[in-house]
Amino acid sequence: MNPVALVGSRSTLARLLFPSWAFFDAPTSPPLLEIRQHIGIVAGGTWQSAFTAPTRRWWHLLFNPMGNQVLWYQTQIERFCASVANGVPGDIADDGGDAAEQHDDAMIVREIAERCIPPLWPRHGSPSWQYRIVVAWHSADSGSPIVVFESDVLA
Repeated sequence: MNPVALVGSRSTLARLLFPSWAFFDAPTSPPLLEIRQHIGIVAGGTWQSAFTAPTRRWWHLLFNPMGNQVLWYQTQIERFCASVANGVPGDIADDGGDAAEQHDDAMIVREIAERCIPPLWPRHGSPSWQYRIVVAWHSADSGSPIVVFESDVLA
């Protein structure tokens, strides 16, 4: 047996058993979708989380439609944030495919935010609302979250 081949197979086995932890060097929070209600001419209410992950039970291993829906929401928000990093969302001045994809991603996030509006909000007499995407960093030096995108006030 060739000793070089033996060392090569051992190093391959070692890499499989001990993954590279460099993947975890820069932990960040996932982007969060927040919504708030506007009442009359007031600047706006407090921001609240648009959705939260449902509690998990043992049967959710087999059947979990709400968990799948929340996972899809989060995936679309992360996709939108990736498109924002590549350009300005909603800026469709050029006819490139990237601008159309950014516009589609922005519309999907808006639809998700609309689905998450609490049912009691329109009953309080104000259909105006707003949504934003924030990233909350887990460091002591920054107290407020970083706003990735904030919509206009919508009716």
